[in-house]
Amino acid sequence: MDISLIGGDARIGMLAETAAHKGNRVLCCGLDMYGFGEGCLLTDSTRVAIRSSKVIILPLPVSRDGINLFAPLSYFGIKLDDITKYLGEEKIVLGGMINKEYQKEMEKTGAKVIDYFEREELNILNAVSTIEGALEIAMHETDTTVFDSDVLVVGYGRLGKVAANRFDAMGAKVTVTARKKSDLAWINVGGYNSINTKDIYKYIGGYNIIINTVPHIVLGEKELSKAEKGTIIIDLASQPGGTDFEFAAKRGIKAIAALSLPGKVAPKSAATVIFDTISGILDEYNLE
Repeated sequence: MDISLIGGDARIGMLAETAAHKGNRVLCCGLDMYGFGEGCLLTDSTRVAIRSSKVIILPLPVSRDGINLFAPLSYFGIKLDDITKYLGEEKIVLGGMINKEYQKEMEKTGAKVIDYFEREELNILNAVSTIEGALEIAMHETDTTVFDSDVLVVGYGRLGKVAANRFDAMGAKVTVTARKKSDLAWINVGGYNSINTKDIYKYIGGYNIIINTVPHIVLGEKELSKAEKGTIIIDLASQPGGTDFEFAAKRGIKAIAALSLPGKVAPKSAATVIFDTISGILDEYNLE
């Protein structure tokens, strides 16, 4: 199969190599700073990359600012408009965390557009790499062990579930927040302490590590004004995150926006997860 990969970080570079090793013809664009092994061709032309392949793979996330493709390894940068300009109805585009308006723009060209980040299998495995990265940050940024630390996990979605499990396994005293009564019940069944997310401000002073997974402000002035100054906040939520970073800085609280951790701490594993997910999607379209 002919596959073009455009933009992305080390995950996409390793994904390209994995696809090539599986016998695909792989063309890469916007990955100039990645050192490729055998089997991958390079081009600096978005037009050539798109017109050379039926399957186009875009990064995770596709964009951070809604204007430029996420391409930290590109010397020149790629505009989102450069992608839509050359698409056509014969193309299958796979990208991660695609803005819905941009997805509509791509679909207007007749291309089939699929957000692989919406696949549950990818999100579950992606959460594991993310939380391992959060553990690494916690160990580097604190002057105590994770063992016996008081850890607050905000939110009980995929990331929250894995975070609670991994920090508990390290010997931390874990409390998890949620809003639904059913989630609070499951948190207690899991052996963790639980509090309602709306009541964080009442208890936040008792934790030295806080892991936020909620993508809207839950750690604002009301909450942070009651937090200890030595508290470390690791915010894993997508932009803008769930922390008032400006107020945290004023309070002397170290708040870290930890985005795209899988690509930073475990790019090879992250690439394998993305490749397996995309392979499953292409199988559904009878493409090999």
